[in-house]
Amino acid sequence: MRAAAQTGGGVAFGQSVEFDRPELRSYTVPMIRSSRCGSS
Repeated sequence: MRAAAQTGGGVAFGQSVEFDRPELRSYTVPMIRSSRCGSS
């Protein structure tokens, strides 16, 4: 989870290892924003 701090968004769901790539981060960030606003 600590590595998620580098991704900037994956930390929210603890998916740091899988989302520790820039190409994945590209859609991970907007996906989290949408989830936080729509899921909550």
